[in-house]
Amino acid sequence: MGSFLQRLLEAAFKGLRALNIQFYDESNKKLGLQWEASRRITGVANGAKLYSVIIVGSNNPIDLKSRVLGATGSGVIGRIYELQPEDIDTLGTPDPWYNMRFDLADPRVNQPDTQLYVEAEVTFAGGVPASTFATDARKRGADLISETSSLNRVKGFLAQSTGSNRIIYQDKIVLLEIESLDADQNISARLEIYEGGLDLPNNDKNFNS
Repeated sequence: MGSFLQRLLEAAFKGLRALNIQFYDESNKKLGLQWEASRRITGVANGAKLYSVIIVGSNNPIDLKSRVLGATGSGVIGRIYELQPEDIDTLGTPDPWYNMRFDLADPRVNQPDTQLYVEAEVTFAGGVPASTFATDARKRGADLISETSSLNRVKGFLAQSTGSNRIIYQDKIVLLEIESLDADQNISARLEIYEGGLDLPNNDKNFNS
């Protein structure tokens, strides 16, 4: 008769059974390895830049999913940069992550190793602002441009996913920037991460990708 798995595969090949294949997103959430965080900033000036810092933990890499951005005015541009440990002097209180599994979603009890800070909770070396480090040499991705018409009757757009997921390895530090493209607009942002092992080898020369 063979093992249960063998019998299942044989039945599936004959069309008598079905194999349920899940996407990573669904599996990661069921395993309690996917997290979300969000923020809303009101009355943002034209040209103003908002910053957040992500510090990846030492145990696992993260998969930073596409960023979700929304605005009530003409739009925003999202950018991503890399920081070095010596760029930061002190850290305050991190923003909470919420696990995508409801029984693990109490942020007072469960948090990933990866930490998220708004700019006000970070003291950068020499007391400089976060914008000091937003240079081309530190840039690690293309601009994420979410823009609408400047005409008042069609301004604004609902929060939407922009860009793609990014794999960020242990102990890396990320600086996220949002630039406002209009005066006195409200901006919303949401992040989602998977924190855990990656199933694809990154140093096996014999692996055929």
